[in-house]
Amino acid sequence: MTAPPAVRRDDHRAGVALPGFIWVPATLGFALIALPVVGLAVRTDWPRLPELLLSESALDALRLSLETATASTLLCILLGGPLAVVLARGRVRGLRVLRSLVLLPLVLPPVVGGLALLFLLGRTGLIGRGLNLAFGITIPFTSRRWCSRRRSSRCRSSS
Repeated sequence: MTAPPAVRRDDHRAGVALPGFIWVPATLGFALIALPVVGLAVRTDWPRLPELLLSESALDALRLSLETATASTLLCILLGGPLAVVLARGRVRGLRVLRSLVLLPLVLPPVVGGLALLFLLGRTGLIGRGLNLAFGITIPFTSRRWCSRRRSSRCRSSS
């Protein structure tokens, strides 16, 4: 007969003795995450919250966020999926350089990545100028265009 398999115990409740100095940065890290949420909760006008969430401007912002997220997800699936297959399985000359260029935005600060996209797709950018001249398409700042499409007085006063 074989012995029953050993049952592995999960002793998370027992804990591990940590040095005291580790608690100072851990507490500061927790405060950086938790205090903004606490600040939001304290400053929220709870009685008016449903009215504020259902206001026209809040619903417009939510709609714009959903449209942007949907477009971004579709582009990631349509372009990112095939690119991932090429990077993972492809036998293309210069694949290391290509992989480095794809990973570069992950290590750049977000502002630098945003400026790079603006210089590429902006009205005077490398691709943006051609799209604007040939088709009248302006990619950056499309929320303003979205507002003009909606003909909202609130949007017209802000542009």
